[in-house]
Amino acid sequence: MSLQDVLCQTDVGEMGYIKLLKQKKIYPFDKKTETVATITYQNFFLLYPKLSGMTGTGKTAEIEFEKIYNLSVEVIPTAKSNQRIDLPDLIYKDQFAKWYAIAKTCNQISQTNQPILIGTTTVEKSEMVAQLLSEYNLRYQLLNAKPQNVRRESEIVAQAGQERTITIATNMAGRGTDIILGGNINFPIQKELYDILTLSKNYLLSKKLNLFESPVKQYFNSTSYKVLTVIVSLLKNKKFLQLSDVDILRILKENDRVSSPKTNYYCSIRFLINQLNSYYQKQQNQRNRIVKNLGGLYIIGTERNDSRRVDNQLRGRCGRQGDPGISRFFLSLDDNLLRLFGSPKIQNLIKGQMIDNTPLESKFLTKSLDSAQNRVEERAYQQRKNLFDYDEILNFQRKIVYFERELILNSVSPQQTILGYAEQVITNFLLLGEQKFQLNQVIFLFQIFFGKPLTIKDSKIANQRMNKAKYNKLKRYFFDEFWLKYSAKKAELTIYEYGVCENFERSLILINIDQIWREHLRKMDILREAVGWRGYGQKNPLYEYKKDAYTLFQTRNSQLREIIIYNLLRSVIL
Repeated sequence: MSLQDVLCQTDVGEMGYIKLLKQKKIYPFDKKTETVATITYQNFFLLYPKLSGMTGTGKTAEIEFEKIYNLSVEVIPTAKSNQRIDLPDLIYKDQFAKWYAIAKTCNQISQTNQPILIGTTTVEKSEMVAQLLSEYNLRYQLLNAKPQNVRRESEIVAQAGQERTITIATNMAGRGTDIILGGNINFPIQKELYDILTLSKNYLLSKKLNLFESPVKQYFNSTSYKVLTVIVSLLKNKKFLQLSDVDILRILKENDRVSSPKTNYYCSIRFLINQLNSYYQKQQNQRNRIVKNLGGLYIIGTERNDSRRVDNQLRGRCGRQGDPGISRFFLSLDDNLLRLFGSPKIQNLIKGQMIDNTPLESKFLTKSLDSAQNRVEERAYQQRKNLFDYDEILNFQRKIVYFERELILNSVSPQQTILGYAEQVITNFLLLGEQKFQLNQVIFLFQIFFGKPLTIKDSKIANQRMNKAKYNKLKRYFFDEFWLKYSAKKAELTIYEYGVCENFERSLILINIDQIWREHLRKMDILREAVGWRGYGQKNPLYEYKKDAYTLFQTRNSQLREIIIYNLLRSVIL
């Protein structure tokens, strides 16, 4: 039965829909989730005693590193001078003109065999560029964050520097892979060696002894006598023959990570990789020189990102270690950055100078876009800084609670903690009675708390208000009563087994700490949402949050002590 059928057959009001759905069991109602612990990335990283890092684009975020993490950003000069040419941005009137110009530029550059890397901001835009290139009959490699591309992601990016190659990639795809002009020879070597080893092994296991009659014969034409000798010795190794094809592939990929091979076949496979590497290196050097003469890798950016770091990362894909390279961004007035953050003067200037689909090219406009990106970055930084300021208050409370938990976990016996809690509870009750209640009302409060009747022989003070003279005497009396009750409960629990009482006390404290902390986190979330409205009353939301958070934490501490003592005095073992 569908939801529509149920609502048609039953006349219920709006408030009865949820109850009706539960009865009909159409949709499952999951239990409400509860936050057990929370921390921001900033405070999580600050937990480490030492912080450091290396990135090629960290200079633009220098203020954030200094203010939040107390880290300075130092620029290390490049080993070789940068030969990359960053051309001024081209700005078009609309999206159609921009994408048409990108496809046309790719067609012109591909005729010179220069490799091209196109960076897009989304998967949809990368697929749109691919369709445009298909209309020009251009071959390309499409790389985006889709699952089917994950395995080949690093291989596609590594070969983006090959001659006549066009690679389309989202800005977040293929990071950490070096683009070498002329192509990366590691992947072809791994593929060829994998084919040789698996075909040879499987052919031998099929009880066919003449290896030169197998399909692997085609690979032996370009191999040396040393390589053939090592392959034959590998095929005689029983441990190697027991490896699966997946194991061989894993060994080939992990070759660079293993510093010293521990088995014979590991050493043999490394020798084969080195031999093939020296053979293909000569060809790679020739292809490298050809691509350098063509101008290196050509980077095309289809849109300016909100962050300069992402644009710099895209530009940095070319000009590797002194290699030549060219980068250029194609923009339109419909792009988010220009539409939302470009000043009206710039917008009017661009529209006034545009004729048909002719692009504008100006260093002044490029600098204006840089300043727009700078404003976006400052706004994002202020949001992160604001989040960090609020979490700093909760982080201080978090450290206290976690330290308290650690003390309980590492303590031999939590008895001292229990006695401390009891003394604080008794003190708080007496202070409350001194301000508001008569003595008989205070005694009634302690009777409920201890779970036993209490009597004071001095009848002269039974109906009088609390004062400082009676405070210490009453505190001693109620603490003695607690000690008697606590000793009796401890003796009762110890009868069952030695150490049961300590384990029970420890578990009771930890369970209540966690439960009340979860409740405290929920209240802090509600408080965080509520204090924002106080800004309309000319109040500082952060100051109001800090003040109320302190009150909530004090309430949480009092609540924790009272619940632990109350439950301990009423505990039984079933």
